[in-house]
Amino acid sequence: MSLLALSTELLLLISSHLDLTDIKHMRLSSRKLSASIELRIDRVFLSANPRNVEVFLAIAAHETLRRFVTEIVWDDAVFTPLPPARPSHDGHSEDDPSTTWFVQHSESRRLEIEQTWSRSKEDDMGPRGNGRPQDSYEYYKELVRAQDELRQSGGHVNALHIGVSRFPALQRITVTPDAHGGVHNPRYPSPMVREFPHGFIYPFPHRWTLEGPFGIVNNLELSDPWHRLTESEKNMWEGVRTIFKLLAAPSHSECRVTELVLDAGILPTGISHRIFEEPCDELHDLTTLISRPGFRRLDLAIAIEGQTHQGSLFRSGHFQQALSGAKHLEHFRLRTSSVWLQTIDVRASIIPNNHIPPLIHVFPVECWPRLRHFGLSGMCVRSQDLIALLGAMPRTLRSVELDRLYVRSGRGSYGHILAQVKYKLRWRRREKQDRIKLTICTCQKLLMSGPFVRVSDEIQDYIYADGPYPFQGNEYVGYEPASMVKFELGFP
Repeated sequence: MSLLALSTELLLLISSHLDLTDIKHMRLSSRKLSASIELRIDRVFLSANPRNVEVFLAIAAHETLRRFVTEIVWDDAVFTPLPPARPSHDGHSEDDPSTTWFVQHSESRRLEIEQTWSRSKEDDMGPRGNGRPQDSYEYYKELVRAQDELRQSGGHVNALHIGVSRFPALQRITVTPDAHGGVHNPRYPSPMVREFPHGFIYPFPHRWTLEGPFGIVNNLELSDPWHRLTESEKNMWEGVRTIFKLLAAPSHSECRVTELVLDAGILPTGISHRIFEEPCDELHDLTTLISRPGFRRLDLAIAIEGQTHQGSLFRSGHFQQALSGAKHLEHFRLRTSSVWLQTIDVRASIIPNNHIPPLIHVFPVECWPRLRHFGLSGMCVRSQDLIALLGAMPRTLRSVELDRLYVRSGRGSYGHILAQVKYKLRWRRREKQDRIKLTICTCQKLLMSGPFVRVSDEIQDYIYADGPYPFQGNEYVGYEPASMVKFELGFP
């Protein structure tokens, strides 16, 4: 049977399982399909790039397409500037240091592509980094030039103001430093990324506290108090600051945005923990935004200057005070880098007790009567604190995610936590409709690289169906189920 012979209802059902590119192709194939299948764009992208701004504004100006946009994704990564050229003493051109720099990093990226492809069993396309280095260099140079021009003019910030007012269904704004993702595998394929020429290899951009093309941790902006940083240093988090300020403005008090997601991907980075040490504009804006009626989702990624500074995030009380105002919160996730930023084999057990505050004093769950999801990632915790926090959660809670935590040695483990959850908190007695889905992400050793495993179904079997014990201490010892997802934690 021809696709055109199907009813409109079946065509709509089929299109609901297709991505945007396939839907565009279907609409272009015939007039009937174009009339039957409506193009819906629910996510738009923005960054300091002319192509991203152009598409963003075009959708905002389109009377049909703009009605379906529910999310804005801001790519907060910045392309690394090329080194300046050195003048020649004899009038002849020397080797351009910018070209040398680009070629060196391109070659490193090319090797990474080849290694990634050789390990992959699913990719049959082979290494795709086969573009001419000079062409890639010229293309990259133009990306940097256009980016710097836009950041000077503020055109991308103006576009955001227009979009927020023009998208009537807008609910969520996501800010990420990891839109570019891994090798030829962007996490957020923006118009800019989709237009990259085939074989284009480029140094990955600066991504918040990760500096340079190899993602080296840079603690410079974390070591000084926030008020001592220059505007240029603070603008490492340009997208975060811009969105905080825009949404907190009195003119946007009736704004429809009820979800704010700071998505660091797998990168051990986030906004500076120094923002929460003392009052500042960014803290005020965040507090104002999340305390508004109807605000229901907050995902925070926070960069911390090493393990021993974990407690400084919470010591002043500003973090807890800000969160206590989010009375309508339904989804909360905190990810910090306090464990991840350490060198390989440095264990979180070296953190003194006074740097691990009781979680019940950190998260004001008593102020969140509607909470349905709680996530905690990248922190050093004590198991008894975690159990006390879970025990204080509202009855509305339906899912918990514990992602790459380090449970302090000698004071419990994941295995101990599961037993406490099952028996002390009596989760096993919960009615089916009230059960809480617990997911744990861990590995055999807490290193900066994987493989890690995300375990969920086996935990539910243990808690609610007397299944086998999935953990021994902090280590996953279960069988190899289809539900278990293995992944690497590293710098893409």
